[in-house]
Amino acid sequence: MVLRPVTSLLLGTLFSLEGFTQILPPPPPPPPGGGSGVGPGQFTSFVTGPIIASAPDEKTGERTFLINTPVGVLPVVIKPLGDDLSFDAPNAPEPPAFRPPSIFSAPMPTGSGARSLGFAGAFSSIADDATAASWNPAGLLNLERPEASGTFRFSTVKNTHRSSDPNFEVDEDKYDSEGLNYFSIAYPFYWTRMKRNAVVSFNYQEAYEFEQAFSANIKDSSREVVSQSNSKIFSETQTDSFAFEDGKLTLDLITEFTTRSSSTLNQVLETETDAKLEFQQQGIIDAISPAAAVEITPKLFFGVAANFYQDGSYQSKKIRSRAVTRFTSVSKSTATVINEQTTSGNWRYDGNIATDGIPPFVPPGNLPIPEISGEFEPFTDRSVETSVSTLIVDGTVEEKDSFDSLQGFNTTWGLLYTVNRFITLAASADLPWTARADQTKTVSIENITYNADRSAELSRTESVTEERKNVKFNFPLFWTLGSTVRWTPNFYSSIDVSRTHWSDFSFESAGEGKINPFDGSPYGESPIKDTWAVKLGTEYLFVTRKNEIPLRGGLLWEQRPAIGDPDNYFGFSIGSGVSIGRDPGKLIVDFAFSYMRAEDVQTVVAGQEGLKTDTEQMQFYISLINHF
Repeated sequence: MVLRPVTSLLLGTLFSLEGFTQILPPPPPPPPGGGSGVGPGQFTSFVTGPIIASAPDEKTGERTFLINTPVGVLPVVIKPLGDDLSFDAPNAPEPPAFRPPSIFSAPMPTGSGARSLGFAGAFSSIADDATAASWNPAGLLNLERPEASGTFRFSTVKNTHRSSDPNFEVDEDKYDSEGLNYFSIAYPFYWTRMKRNAVVSFNYQEAYEFEQAFSANIKDSSREVVSQSNSKIFSETQTDSFAFEDGKLTLDLITEFTTRSSSTLNQVLETETDAKLEFQQQGIIDAISPAAAVEITPKLFFGVAANFYQDGSYQSKKIRSRAVTRFTSVSKSTATVINEQTTSGNWRYDGNIATDGIPPFVPPGNLPIPEISGEFEPFTDRSVETSVSTLIVDGTVEEKDSFDSLQGFNTTWGLLYTVNRFITLAASADLPWTARADQTKTVSIENITYNADRSAELSRTESVTEERKNVKFNFPLFWTLGSTVRWTPNFYSSIDVSRTHWSDFSFESAGEGKINPFDGSPYGESPIKDTWAVKLGTEYLFVTRKNEIPLRGGLLWEQRPAIGDPDNYFGFSIGSGVSIGRDPGKLIVDFAFSYMRAEDVQTVVAGQEGLKTDTEQMQFYISLINHF
């Protein structure tokens, strides 16, 4: 209890010694720009705790604190603890690799001949020209003279699309096609050995058409928010030692401080893409079809056609599709990095005074300096950095598909039965078959990346990949039942009811499973229902002394395959013809026009379930038949 007053007395005595204070370090200058530093005349005055004596160092963040001690105001340098927790550079904006949606289009069967088209296809029980080989081969027995015929087709399709997705803009697509629809040579004869009438024919026919076109404007946007944070606490004890008067006076200033460091990254990555998609598909599957018919009885005819299919090679109409998408993507990154370091702590000091050489009434030895402690005023270093970067990418994606060396085979069977002079019945079937082909898929991608104002090209990438596979189309069974009613010798009507087993239609490539050609799903996953068709036709013959002028017309309801329920088509047809000359050598010209329409037809584009189409199809056929 006596030591502390004695020590204070001694310190007071020491501080009163002339010149003693001259050995103490001078007080630090005030901080730049003002502050509360300690200047001359304040050296031994009482200071309540530490004060900041300098601004933080820009590089190290160091701060100098002044602490009042019995020997004066002493400086202590404190540097925030810990490593820099700042994140590396934020993620650079990267436009996603753009791939256009897949478009699926299956072939549709084509009809044959202008005369049959005039009946809206209700022809299986009439079948009285060479095109009977495709409708009902038994009808070939209706031919009385050798003949050669050819049919040309002109078609126009207009599709008006609607999309429930505002980012998938569609409008209207229109495309035309034309070509040789049918060619035949037929020769009727009497089969002496069997004592039956018979006919043989050689036929070329269009079987399936792949013509299709589609276009759309695609908008796509994405927004990704990335947030990351790091935090850590660092602690340290620091001792600053001071010695005066050749070590007779020592003072240890001890600081214990803690730095809480945190770093936060908030980044928004935004991408906007505008694209124009254009899809075109063309080509046909045609067939060489030798056929024969024989009279079973005077009322029952039987016929069969053998169909050798290929990929439109005779008309240079191989199956080809091309999808081109041109797009521009703008990717923007806005990143904010916040770094914060808060340092707090406390201080205390202790020390000794050597009493050697002090006036005799003080015994020699070491006297402790009374300990005093306190706390620092916490200080915070905080930095906020915001960066914005933008990339623009112009790109083109082109996908080409080609089918070569396509081959397939099936047969068409037919029966024709004359009930009486008023009614004729018919039945025919086109058997299932498989088309095998070599598919080549070529994908070309080109991307050019620019800076935000397109003043510099940053990169350019180009790639071409090609893949070849053996593929198979499995085509379905198609059958028809028909009837003709002759109201008068010059006026008759016909009806056909047919069914196509589209549920059996599939596509497969080597090493992969079967898929549904209508949407690309695994076979059986998206069931396709079989479709029906009902066709009605009628004809009236205006007979003159030199000529017969037919007037034909027809109505039809036809289902076409779709995912889920089939699409319903309705249409009508009209037709006529004229004969020139007399047999042998008579030339018959037939022509017909048909119109079909459907609403809310399913257009299968991957990811676009809300896409619907109103479609119109117009066809004009003209046939030339020459009797020999």
